[in-house]
Amino acid sequence: MATYCGASCYYEDKDKVSMPFRIAYADITQINADAIVNPTDQYYSGGGGVDRQIHEICGYKLYEATDRLPRLHLGEAILSNALSAS
Repeated sequence: MATYCGASCYYEDKDKVSMPFRIAYADITQINADAIVNPTDQYYSGGGGVDRQIHEICGYKLYEATDRLPRLHLGEAILSNALSAS
């Protein structure tokens, strides 16, 4: 069960495009969401914290999905295939 902080929030970028979002305090592997932002290292190693939890839930399929991706550099983000965390 997620606990949401206050009302919905909005992100505005430099072009004034807004996107609603909510901040939730919950187990990230148990939330029904369109996407998960996984804090990882440059090799997608699943070494600790939330990254490790997501790797444990998704299993070998996540390693296969990230094995073909280029190395990440500081501040970069990349999309991987959608995987079920259930």
